Amino acid sequence: MTVLGIDSRGPEVERLQQALQAQGYFLGSLDGWYGMKTAAAVAYFQSCNGLDIDGLSGSQVYEYLDLNDTLEVTLHATWPAIEIWHPGDEIVVQLAPFDGVEETEVRVVLWFRSAAGAEENTETQVRVVGGSTTLARLNVPENIAQHEGEVHYTGYVFDMHGLALGDEGTGSFRIDRPTAI
Repeated sequence: MTVLGIDSRGPEVERLQQALQAQGYFLGSLDGWYGMKTAAAVAYFQSCNGLDIDGLSGSQVYEYLDLNDTLEVTLHATWPAIEIWHPGDEIVVQLAPFDGVEETEVRVVLWFRSAAGAEENTETQVRVVGGSTTLARLNVPENIAQHEGEVHYTGYVFDMHGLALGDEGTGSFRIDRPTAI
């Protein structure tokens, strides 16, 4: 489990802020940044619940706020930079867990929009193991692959409960169909 403190950032901090706000301890904006307002809210929460007051969010704060199940994993996704995609090529997304993650199952979803106006998504499930990078391999849907030209994509990683993990990725590429000889 990750201990959150000053200058921590990301979805874990935003979930902490939401839980504190729901109980009336946090009054700031939900920005995913563990600044002085978040630290003060945590310290106030700790004081009201008889915990050691240090302004850090560790196992006791997670337990008292019932966040242990939702703070399971945060991933860093490296979204592909593709210039030209040829039919049959896979799109590969690299997933690296932050410290403290042993193993978890995630869904990687890519939404595509072609220059011809076609829109479709594809997804895959992969098991991410702590300490190593996992590759999620996805195919471009046939509805998108049948058109030549520019294609834009947006990618997301979700846990198996539908909670978004990490940052979304965007990119574009051209579909190049080989000509017959």
